[in-house]
Amino acid sequence: MRLLAAVLLLGLAACGPRPVPVMPGGAPSSAARTSALVADIEAVRAAHPGAFIGVAVRDRATGVSVDLGADSLVHAASTMKVPVMIELYRQVDAGERSLDDRMRVVDRFRSIVDGSEYVLGADPDDSLTAMLGRETTLRDLDERMITVSSNLATNLLIGHVGAARVQ
Repeated sequence: MRLLAAVLLLGLAACGPRPVPVMPGGAPSSAARTSALVADIEAVRAAHPGAFIGVAVRDRATGVSVDLGADSLVHAASTMKVPVMIELYRQVDAGERSLDDRMRVVDRFRSIVDGSEYVLGADPDDSLTAMLGRETTLRDLDERMITVSSNLATNLLIGHVGAARVQ
């Protein structure tokens, strides 16, 4: 549920900024931008009352600064999946690939630390593990990575979009 909330916030951000009051010179004030962002986040919180949503934002260009539940402790293991998704969508947006591109499902990877080979084994998404040797789309892998927290889908996507680009 926490990951879903993070994805919802990313989706909210992807929708673009909503109109905010403009100062006499043409640029919205940082207070107005901050207010608008807080209102958007609170709308997401209201739509998902059982979810924990913690947000910390610092935008030096606009002066926006928001802390909502930002000091709460959360388990961060699956949060690294969000940058993988962001890089995938960057590459799709740049025309480098399509979400409909297909790739083979394998369970043999090289460590980005020392290059050693490893097998992931068990995965939260048994149906993806059952697809070993067959192909699926990047869209399918992205959805499984985010909604089921599939580590296999994550590793496949990292291998496809490039670990260095995700970092």
